[in-house]
Amino acid sequence: MARSRCDGASEPPAPNVPILRPDWAALAGVVLFFSAGVIQKIWAHDIWWQLRTGAWIVENLRWPAGDFLSYTARGNEWIEVRWVYCVLCYLAWRGGGLALLILGHAAVLAAAFAVLVLPFRRVALTTVGCAVIGLGVFAALPRLVARPEAASYLFTAIFLVVLDGTFLRCAADGRRSRLLWLLPLFQTCWANTHTMFMIGPVLTWLAAGCAGLIWLLRATRRGRSETTHDPTARAVAELALAALLVSAACWLNPYGHRGAMFPLLLLSEIREGHVFSGSIVEFLGPFSPDVRWTLDTWAAAVFMGVAALLFVMNRRRFSLFRAAVLVAFLYLAIEAGRNQTLFALALTWTALANLAEIRGPGECGRPARTRPARLRTEGREPRTGGPAARTSRDAASKGGAMTPMYWRRIVASAAVALPALLGAWYMASDRYALHYHWPRRFGLGATAESVPDGAVDFLRRERPQGNLLHSMNDGAYFTWAAHDLYPVCIDGRLEVYGETPFTDFMSITQGQWRRYVEAHGVNTIVVEREYFEPFIPDVAAAKDWALVYLDPRDAIFVRDIPPHAELIRRSRIDFAAGWQPAAMEDERPTGWRRWFGSVERPWRHVGLGRGLVALGAPALALSPLDTAAARFPRSAEVWQSRADALRKLGQLERAAADYARAAELDPRDPAPLFSQAATYEAQGNHDAAVRTFRRLLERHGPTTHRLLALGVSLSAIGDVRQAEQTYEQALRMDPAFAEAAFNLGTLAAARQDWATALRHYRRVLDVRPEFQSAARNVVACMVNLGKQAEAAELLEKLLSEGRGNAGELRDLLRQLRGG
Repeated sequence: MARSRCDGASEPPAPNVPILRPDWAALAGVVLFFSAGVIQKIWAHDIWWQLRTGAWIVENLRWPAGDFLSYTARGNEWIEVRWVYCVLCYLAWRGGGLALLILGHAAVLAAAFAVLVLPFRRVALTTVGCAVIGLGVFAALPRLVARPEAASYLFTAIFLVVLDGTFLRCAADGRRSRLLWLLPLFQTCWANTHTMFMIGPVLTWLAAGCAGLIWLLRATRRGRSETTHDPTARAVAELALAALLVSAACWLNPYGHRGAMFPLLLLSEIREGHVFSGSIVEFLGPFSPDVRWTLDTWAAAVFMGVAALLFVMNRRRFSLFRAAVLVAFLYLAIEAGRNQTLFALALTWTALANLAEIRGPGECGRPARTRPARLRTEGREPRTGGPAARTSRDAASKGGAMTPMYWRRIVASAAVALPALLGAWYMASDRYALHYHWPRRFGLGATAESVPDGAVDFLRRERPQGNLLHSMNDGAYFTWAAHDLYPVCIDGRLEVYGETPFTDFMSITQGQWRRYVEAHGVNTIVVEREYFEPFIPDVAAAKDWALVYLDPRDAIFVRDIPPHAELIRRSRIDFAAGWQPAAMEDERPTGWRRWFGSVERPWRHVGLGRGLVALGAPALALSPLDTAAARFPRSAEVWQSRADALRKLGQLERAAADYARAAELDPRDPAPLFSQAATYEAQGNHDAAVRTFRRLLERHGPTTHRLLALGVSLSAIGDVRQAEQTYEQALRMDPAFAEAAFNLGTLAAARQDWATALRHYRRVLDVRPEFQSAARNVVACMVNLGKQAEAAELLEKLLSEGRGNAGELRDLLRQLRGG
């Protein structure tokens, strides 16, 4: 029965509205997808030195000013503008361990997206809005982890929302926003939390500049008389004043001007050509030749297209500020891959804002335009309410029945929810991380393969002599877990170390490890296999160093000195004496992870196997690698690692078969194909090597070393013309590639074309004067051309300039004159 209103009119009966909105399924899917992406175990190594910094500040009640964690940068200026973040991390760890630390970061990241969504909540809670948010989360995935950038993401969201609301009011009628005056306070917090705080002043000045430009355009249209009392001018002035206050807030840090200018130092480090940008992967841009796009990078590119389309669709309400912000963040994302998450946040914000304005006036804070009276009298129902009102109308149109429109909305919501749920499962089961060989894992705690716990336990138990040589990753953990035992040689605070110590450290992997250990008094080397694998054989072969510890991740060598005599006697690992590795834990998922469909990689067995191969014990490596192959038959790295061991043992046929299987299991990785071709070459099967190298080039494209290897195989089968063309292609890619020029000279000399050979060998000496074989061949070519005097003159010039091996050059000169 209809209820009566007090004016005598009766209300229609309430429709039988469904309790569950269709859009809730899409929203639930996006929330689960976001949760699976942010609840990740600690794998970023910088968190450890940040925890140590926070603990030091709490214990000493002051800020660090000079380095005290290392022996290579001791006393160097240390500007730690992230001190609030470090303290909060330490307090969270002390209150609830790594679990609370991870959940705290997840809450901050969720707050960043919530702030972006809040002004557009009506459209954000629709199916289309959920799809936009889900795409934004996907594009932001790379940095949605426990890192200090989480604070910058939250503050960036706050600035975008507040400035956008202020800008819209300014552009419309000059109305002011009280929230604008909170930005200096937020900026003060930001300047003491993360190094990207310069984004705050940039965004504020950008809003002031865009608003000023709009006011100027209006002034030129209306004339001076109409703009004298324009309220927009006052709003522009207030934005400019806010920008000044926000900029001044950057100096409210413990380091004053040095702290305020600190982000400019970091910006210079990620620019192309800097030693840091060339060595740290996250500093590389997405268009760098060494960067392979992942699905989240493609999602960001697709999202950029969607955002641009929404700008076009909303062109009548085009926002200059939003467009300028998007361009600025696009530039940052192109400069360095680490900025992709910032770009994704900007894309989410602009897409939701434009979508809300396309949907109708008043959806995002922009004042609604008054419709002409004739539109309101043509029988058109005015737009009222949000998604809930549409649900009510859908159900009420047929007396409470679920209409076809309602079912269409359910289908649309399911089309968003199902991919989001699948993505959440793909993330939470760690399949996405393993697909790209990332160390990320879903859950709480720290990933076992990223933490050198075993090495730290050994160091604490045996106390070998310092100093330590270790990787950057291990150094970060040592600052936290072994800071009371040893200073480190390097960690993630690159701005503290500077270019010279960093370049000195990087020379270790180029065969300069002995110079480094002698210069810095290193008596213990902690070798992280994945980082130091190329120079492990050199250390293992050194007579004055002894291997005393080995696990799937690290090996420890100590110098053979009297203080280490007892340690070496007790702990030395001698493979010839029948040393056997201890039993290792099975890496296959158990418990809930097993029924959930989670996956894992056999990092313990593979790590130990690869370490044994590098240490010169491939026979011992086969045992853990065979176990891994039995448990993980679909793992490409298992078969590739086993093939490396078989190749070291001289079992080339079995090695080639394992390389082929690894290439089949992971066609995205070029390494197995290259190794397979090189194995064929070692067998003397040059035809198979050529075919495999060509398949490698077809799948993965040419590089200088791939072309060089193909050229060698082509020469072996007598196809000299193709070999020369291959070497020339390599030189076009890198004119300083000495090996290709040398091989071209060798081919020319083989057909006694001494002039051509001389030209190529001279090219080698121009870029690599220490290439002694090229110097000998230059002399031989000159002698064959009757240019003995010119050859002697060249050798004397190389000697006077100190280029090349002086002893060998003198021998060549003596032989030439003696002849």
